[in-house]
Amino acid sequence: MSVVKTTWKKVPNVAQYKGADWNNEVKRVSGTTLEGAMQIAESDSQISFFFFMKSSMFLEGKAGADGWTQKGQFNPGDAVFFSGNPWYGSAPQADAYQKEDVCHSFESFNFPGYYIRHRNFLGYITEVSSELDKKDSTFKMVKSLADPDNENTVSFESVNYPGYYLRHQNFRIHLHKLDGSQLFKEDATFHIEPGNATGNPTSEAWQSYRSFNYPDRYIRHRNFELWLDAGSDDLFKKDTTFRPVAPNWE
Repeated sequence: MSVVKTTWKKVPNVAQYKGADWNNEVKRVSGTTLEGAMQIAESDSQISFFFFMKSSMFLEGKAGADGWTQKGQFNPGDAVFFSGNPWYGSAPQADAYQKEDVCHSFESFNFPGYYIRHRNFLGYITEVSSELDKKDSTFKMVKSLADPDNENTVSFESVNYPGYYLRHQNFRIHLHKLDGSQLFKEDATFHIEPGNATGNPTSEAWQSYRSFNYPDRYIRHRNFELWLDAGSDDLFKKDTTFRPVAPNWE
């Protein structure tokens, strides 16, 4: 089961600016559809945006990759994919599409109205009332840091501390800034599974989050603190079950 679905922001009538540094170009594909271009971008974690041709255009840019010999010639159905951030220029012949990550808040199964949140860089479940509560309890579900090609894994990035992720350390859940290490990436990666308390493998309403590098342990609330725990009793199943809902803060 996967909820890490890419949403797309459409930027009409633009393409990568001809004067931009095109070294971030990943690939070009001819004769595709918009849906096909989105599928290509979905399957490649390094792609962050692309432009899709509606009619023919020539840009005096760099020659294309993948054996394209006509420098800067783009035709209807062509898609050009890039990593990094866009630098757009006006182009009525094309539309651009940028990946956007999905934000959620996560409600406890057995404490309705309590949500996963960070506070003083530690994980808790609490009720939400203040503006700070709302921000602290909202996370981006992004492609997992340790296994980005696996759509059934996820990492949780803070919306009010961009670049900070929920990760376990000494089995306590922390909010830490990404340091680029493999250990951090694995500590901040979780498998999305059907909610342990629901017993319904087809339901995406309730979910449990199993550790990538400690595969017998799950994110679990205990005394309102978030831990990485193993267990099998009824209370454990309830404590490890959460529901992704609309973000408390937008």
